[in-house]
Amino acid sequence: MFDTSCKNLLVRGVNWIGDGVMTLPALKALRKALPGTKISLLVKPWVSPVFEKNPDIDEIIPYGDTHKGLIGKTRLAWVLHKKNFCSAILLQNAFDAAFVTFLAGIKNRIGYNRDGRGFLLTTSVPVPKNKDSAHQIYYYLNLLDQIGIHAAYTAPYLYLGIDERLSARTALNGLKRPVLGINPGATYGSAKRWFPDRFAEIVDWFISDTGGSAVIFGSASETSIADEICKKVIPEFRAPDSLLSLAGRTSLRELVSFIAECDVFVTNDSGPLHLAYAVRTPLAAIFGSTDPSLTGPPDGGDGSVIIQPDLPCSPCFERTCKITTYNACMR
Repeated sequence: MFDTSCKNLLVRGVNWIGDGVMTLPALKALRKALPGTKISLLVKPWVSPVFEKNPDIDEIIPYGDTHKGLIGKTRLAWVLHKKNFCSAILLQNAFDAAFVTFLAGIKNRIGYNRDGRGFLLTTSVPVPKNKDSAHQIYYYLNLLDQIGIHAAYTAPYLYLGIDERLSARTALNGLKRPVLGINPGATYGSAKRWFPDRFAEIVDWFISDTGGSAVIFGSASETSIADEICKKVIPEFRAPDSLLSLAGRTSLRELVSFIAECDVFVTNDSGPLHLAYAVRTPLAAIFGSTDPSLTGPPDGGDGSVIIQPDLPCSPCFERTCKITTYNACMR
């Protein structure tokens, strides 16, 4: 059982944006159960913006490039040691998470018994038998339940400042309303990406049907996908008040703010999908190689529409299609 007298808790967060959003209910449950405890979150810098302004977290500790290798991990462990944490809860699954907290001398180290790290944990929790059939949010909540912390489901929510909302609203002022957000990328692999010409068709239909506009989002590595969509949109809808590409032009916090200002969002199964439901933007989520019951909009996804193929090979969880050259599940 977790020692509730602990007043200085470290949580090792996860490494991906979408996974980060799915840990938010667990962090809220921790705050509710431990109102007088300082909760510090150790996460990679590219994920930390997900947790900014979150009242359930007191401190964000970056786990950056300077902490690579044994020397870097030792340096990080010393930083953690000096903070005198009494317990560490490891939401991240890797051996590394247990190793660093062990090196830091944190007395109580709690996490799932997996990835060969059980001997480094003081409380080793069995991996739930339903981990491949229950939504990922419940994987994190179950860890807390198993150590005696009541962890009821709450809808993930991202906190934005009024200045962030107003900045995004101002940037979109020149676009016709309503605004459709498009996220055509997926870092995991091509098997999760719908085709650019299909996204272009959605843009054409939306602008024609509503008189509104579309914004295309993406990382710096996905600008070519965004450019291809823009080229396939019919010429009359490429006007500055109808079509805007922000691919490669936003920080993560800016992306969250822009998605919050969209009236509807169409996305592959990727990090921005989770950002959208966590800011309550209605969305259509396209699944092919992955399973929406595991990583889709949670608990029925109020305001969400899930699109998935009825094919025997889906979900396959592959990064690239192993059967065809054209991703049959995404056609």
